[in-house]
Amino acid sequence: MIGAEIIFNEKETVIIGTYNFAYIFVSCGSKTGDWMVAAGSSFKERYTWMDRPLQIGDKIKIRIVETEQTSQPLITQQSDRKKMKARYE
Repeated sequence: MIGAEIIFNEKETVIIGTYNFAYIFVSCGSKTGDWMVAAGSSFKERYTWMDRPLQIGDKIKIRIVETEQTSQPLITQQSDRKKMKARYE
Protein backbone atom coordinates (compact mmCIF):
# COMPACT_ATOMS: atom_id res chain seq x y z
CA MET A 1 0.00 0.00 0.00
CA ILE A 2 1.07 3.61 -0.39
CA GLY A 3 1.48 5.36 2.95
CA ALA A 4 3.47 8.11 4.61
CA GLU A 5 6.46 8.12 6.91
CA ILE A 6 6.30 10.97 9.42
CA ILE A 7 9.39 11.99 11.39
CA PHE A 8 8.50 14.32 14.26
CA ASN A 9 11.32 16.45 15.71
CA GLU A 10 13.85 13.89 14.43
CA LYS A 11 12.92 11.63 17.38
CA GLU A 12 9.66 9.86 16.60
CA THR A 13 8.95 8.00 13.36
CA VAL A 14 5.46 6.81 12.43
CA ILE A 15 4.35 5.04 9.27
CA ILE A 16 0.69 5.49 8.39
CA GLY A 17 -1.46 3.98 5.66
CA THR A 18 -4.57 1.94 4.86
CA TYR A 19 -5.97 0.39 1.71
CA ASN A 20 -8.81 2.93 1.83
CA PHE A 21 -7.33 6.34 2.78
CA ALA A 22 -5.02 8.06 5.23
CA TYR A 23 -4.37 11.73 5.83
CA ILE A 24 -2.15 14.18 7.69
CA PHE A 25 -3.74 17.39 8.95
CA VAL A 26 -1.64 20.27 10.24
CA SER A 27 -3.37 23.35 11.67
CA CYS A 28 -1.26 26.45 12.38
CA GLY A 29 -2.46 29.82 13.61
CA SER A 30 -5.98 28.63 14.36
CA LYS A 31 -8.02 30.03 17.23
CA THR A 32 -8.38 26.46 18.48
CA GLY A 33 -4.61 25.99 18.61
CA ASP A 34 -1.82 24.53 16.52
CA TRP A 35 -2.33 20.82 16.02
CA MET A 36 -1.30 17.79 13.95
CA VAL A 37 -3.37 14.68 13.27
CA ALA A 38 -2.34 11.62 11.24
CA ALA A 39 -5.29 9.30 10.74
CA GLY A 40 -7.02 7.04 8.26
CA SER A 41 -9.84 4.63 7.66
CA SER A 42 -10.55 1.21 6.28
CA PHE A 43 -14.14 0.29 5.60
CA LYS A 44 -14.58 -1.20 9.08
CA GLU A 45 -12.20 0.80 11.30
CA ARG A 46 -10.81 4.28 11.85
CA TYR A 47 -7.20 4.74 12.96
CA THR A 48 -5.31 7.58 14.63
CA TRP A 49 -1.51 7.38 14.64
CA MET A 50 -0.70 10.91 15.84
CA ASP A 51 -2.86 13.53 17.55
CA ARG A 52 -0.75 16.23 19.20
CA PRO A 53 -0.34 19.94 19.77
CA LEU A 54 2.38 21.77 17.87
CA GLN A 55 4.87 24.30 19.21
CA ILE A 56 7.10 26.83 17.48
CA GLY A 57 10.24 25.04 16.34
CA ASP A 58 8.65 21.62 15.81
CA LYS A 59 10.07 19.91 12.74
CA ILE A 60 7.90 17.54 10.69
CA LYS A 61 9.24 15.51 7.76
CA ILE A 62 6.78 13.62 5.56
CA ARG A 63 7.82 11.09 2.94
CA ILE A 64 5.47 9.05 0.76
CA VAL A 65 6.40 5.36 0.97
CA GLU A 66 5.35 1.93 -0.27
CA THR A 67 4.73 -0.20 2.83
CA GLU A 68 3.23 -3.50 3.88
CA GLN A 69 3.32 -2.64 7.60
CA THR A 70 2.22 0.51 9.41
CA SER A 71 3.01 1.67 12.92
CA GLN A 72 0.64 0.61 15.70
CA PRO A 73 -2.20 3.18 15.85
CA LEU A 74 -2.77 5.09 19.08
CA ILE A 75 -6.51 4.66 18.62
CA THR A 76 -8.55 2.14 16.62
CA GLN A 77 -12.30 2.66 16.48
CA GLN A 78 -14.96 0.57 14.80
CA SER A 79 -16.81 2.44 12.05
CA ASP A 80 -20.54 2.69 12.59
CA ARG A 81 -21.96 1.88 9.16
CA LYS A 82 -25.51 2.86 10.18
CA LYS A 83 -24.34 6.38 11.17
CA MET A 84 -22.28 6.65 7.98
CA LYS A 85 -25.31 5.69 5.87
CA ALA A 86 -27.57 8.13 7.75
CA ARG A 87 -25.08 11.01 7.16
CA TYR A 88 -24.89 10.07 3.47
CA GLU A 89 -28.66 10.01 3.03
